[in-house]
Amino acid sequence: MLRPDYAGGGFANLIASIVEACGGKPRHAPLSALPAAELAQASNVVLLIIDGLGDHYLRREGAGGALLSRRCGAITSVFPSTTASAITTAHTGWTPLEHGLTGWFTLFGAAGCVGAPLPFQRRGEIVDQPLETQDGYVSPPTRPGIGVELIEEVAAAHPGRSPEPHLVFAPDGALLDW
Repeated sequence: MLRPDYAGGGFANLIASIVEACGGKPRHAPLSALPAAELAQASNVVLLIIDGLGDHYLRREGAGGALLSRRCGAITSVFPSTTASAITTAHTGWTPLEHGLTGWFTLFGAAGCVGAPLPFQRRGEIVDQPLETQDGYVSPPTRPGIGVELIEEVAAAHPGRSPEPHLVFAPDGALLDW
């Protein structure tokens, strides 16, 4: 397993380079491959995050493309390498260990709920009572099952939607990604 390189070779370090180049105080060491002084000379800095684009995939499939031709080097992601964790690192400059968002759904003990932090939605608004927490942990239910009942009227107002399948095919028709 490839581990994040927070000492100068990871995504958190890229954010640190941008922060320092813009005159801020970075929370981590700048990215070794992109010194802040080099970035500071730019009149504009644009950070383009392409979710799920790995370096191996880019080098294998991006031949002749604009992204690969401007590639300066590889960096490691954060751990866990979820979208919620990485985007929160981009916004705060902290690693997931520091900011605490390790996935799409997170327990917010003080609020007494599990929520989706990126769209800022509470999870559980369609149930008759929130999950109880104590000392940062969800308490075992005292009612049958997971301890809550679905409120059918509220659930009906929020129908689920099936996303379009994400299928990527090679020119020969082989399935590359799903």
